[in-house]
Order: sequence, then C-alpha cells, then structure tokens
Amino acid sequence: MRTTRRRVGQVVATLGVAALAVVGVQGTAQAHHGAAHRLQMVSVTCHTLLDPGDDEEPYLKLNGDRFWSHSDCAPGTRLDLSGVTRDFWADADLELMEDDFGPDDDVLYARVGPEANQGVQTRTRFVFTGVTNIPWYTMEWFVTG
Repeated sequence: MRTTRRRVGQVVATLGVAALAVVGVQGTAQAHHGAAHRLQMVSVTCHTLLDPGDDEEPYLKLNGDRFWSHSDCAPGTRLDLSGVTRDFWADADLELMEDDFGPDDDVLYARVGPEANQGVQTRTRFVFTGVTNIPWYTMEWFVTG
C-alpha cells in the first residue's frame, strides 16, 4: 500500500511540474506576442495658435513613451491619424503634448483602456482668452480588446 501511494504521489508531482511548464511557456508566448488592448488614434485637431509667431507642434505619448509627432500644425488643421496604433496590456496614460522651446505644454490627458470597445472617444482642451474659452486641441481615439 505504501509503494502504491508513493508512486501515485510521484506521478502527481511529475504531472504537476509538466502542467506548470506548459502554462509557463504559454504565458511567456502571450507576453511577447499579444496585447490586452489596442489604441487606435483617429485624429488630432489644432484649433488655435498659442505659440506666437510659430505653428503648434503636437505629439502623443502612451505611458510616457513618445509615439507620434507633427511639426507646423496650423490653426484649423485636422490631422488624420488612422494609421497610428499602439498595443498595451492594462490601462494606460495617453497624453497630447505641445513641443515648446521651454518646458512642453501638457495639452490633454486621458486614461485609456476602461473604455475598450465603446467607440470613438473625444477630448477637447479649451483655453481662456480673458473673455471666453476657445478650443485649443481636440484628440479622438478608440480602444479595442
């Protein structure tokens, strides 16, 4: 009876190690070849010129990594970003920045991921001119996954 229990225990232990090895290999493969979400940019629109004597220079960051930029965005320009995508695992920080000579302007911020599969999301940044608020930038995107 003891021999049988010992052999069963060895078989279970061996199968458990094999199962863990397979799970580990699958988990590694997913970490390198897939993503939980895909960010698909739609557009960035420059509404207003705030840099005196110079066009706006917008760029995008996801979790701090710059992944798109454009120079000389004149007021009223809508930039088509339909080919700009980024994959990410969990919720992520999407930032629209404006390149300046000094510190860059943080224009818009969005936490992306929770709105996956809910269609196009839009954010607009307004600036106060002393009399009224006017739009500065608009960005549009959607998330799948």
